[in-house]
Amino acid sequence: ENGEFECTACKEYMGIWVMGPKDHDLSMKLIHAGSDHRKHIRLIDVWMEIKAPLYWWKETDTYRFGVDKVSESTMHTLMSKEITINDFECTESSKEELTFSHDCGYYPSWIDTLERMRRVDRFEELNQALPQSYLQTRICKLSYEALRNIYHARKDHKLKEWHLFCETLERLPYSEFITEE
Repeated sequence: ENGEFECTACKEYMGIWVMGPKDHDLSMKLIHAGSDHRKHIRLIDVWMEIKAPLYWWKETDTYRFGVDKVSESTMHTLMSKEITINDFECTESSKEELTFSHDCGYYPSWIDTLERMRRVDRFEELNQALPQSYLQTRICKLSYEALRNIYHARKDHKLKEWHLFCETLERLPYSEFITEE
């Protein structure tokens, strides 16, 4: 009457749409039946803002299906502010290596060297010298199908970043569509 659509299978609970039990059971059956049958989860999109080191971003390039990314321009973000240790993913021991300066003053720390390049606008050299631990933020749109593929391929990976990413997926609504748990 007023142009609104009412779905009898879904209910709104505290501002969140909740799937009815019969539709949930059907979804799980389709998911378990294989990729040809779980096409509906390709239509569930998640937008994520992810800040991760460059070495992690290189690994995400394996996953193309259902993934769109917009990244910060390295040139603009790298040149726009002072480079500090907080711009890198590092352990305590690697943090010491990146910030260590010799007492004699002839050998500046790696961070000091990068910052000096930034201040004199040597972007090309700075970009080439940038360690893989440099943190970059990207906004990603991923389907539940893509997230499912990533989750099952990377949940037991050696890198802690993959564990953190998978733990985030486990907290999504209807995460069982991704994890099968």
